[in-house]
Amino acid sequence: MDPLMEIFLTQQRSKSKIFHLEAFVQDYAYIGTDIKADSLDEAELILKSVFGSAFPGDDPEIFCLSEEWVH
Repeated sequence: MDPLMEIFLTQQRSKSKIFHLEAFVQDYAYIGTDIKADSLDEAELILKSVFGSAFPGDDPEIFCLSEEWVH
């Protein structure tokens, strides 16, 4: 496995929350479920990086539908 990917996966396992986010751009909804992050800002960055090309220069309106702690 690529060393950089291994570091990323190790860091993802240690995240403390799981988010469900939805972003709306024009007539489309972009849904991100089970996003592991420490904060809402980090979860939004992950969503934007996954769907980056779908958000053409606009800052999409992102809604947090759920935020759960990992025990």
